[in-house]
Amino acid sequence: MGWLSVATLRMGLLGVALLLAGATSLEAQVAASAPDAARLAAAKELIEAQGGVEQGRRGLATTTEAMIAQVRRANPTEADKFAAFLHTYMDPNGPRVSKFLEGVVEDMTQFYAAQASLEDLRAMTAFVKTPAGQAMQRLAPQVGGIMAPRFMAFQEQLKRDIGEAAKSGVLGKKQP
Repeated sequence: MGWLSVATLRMGLLGVALLLAGATSLEAQVAASAPDAARLAAAKELIEAQGGVEQGRRGLATTTEAMIAQVRRANPTEADKFAAFLHTYMDPNGPRVSKFLEGVVEDMTQFYAAQASLEDLRAMTAFVKTPAGQAMQRLAPQVGGIMAPRFMAFQEQLKRDIGEAAKSGVLGKKQP
């Protein structure tokens, strides 16, 4: 498997891991509590206070650099090709990333509006606007960058373990 397909697989697996971490689907969570217009507006204000699309762009840029650093360590001879591809693919102002981030913002808005009360949304927004909340927001992309290599390593191990489990016949049996 070449560097491009490994990178693509890793990015896909990261998304799967993040979805699994949520435990339930966005649709099920939103359906549990249909938000009214006031909660939707408050959720949108929260997302905007958190940096919205621009915060997402910063987070993706940090994650991109973390992925490139991991490839540089693991496969230095292919790292420049991988970096060039990933910088083009993950162009923070390109249509692919813009569309992705707009969808994420919409999903987050729907999620917060469905899951939080109007009072909680207002309180979260107020916190995000404080110096402590702003400091947390500035650090969020770095946290994502720190987590990305660990998620990717975990996913690689999971992929190997699933392959071994399938070969040995223990796939489907409870694991310790």
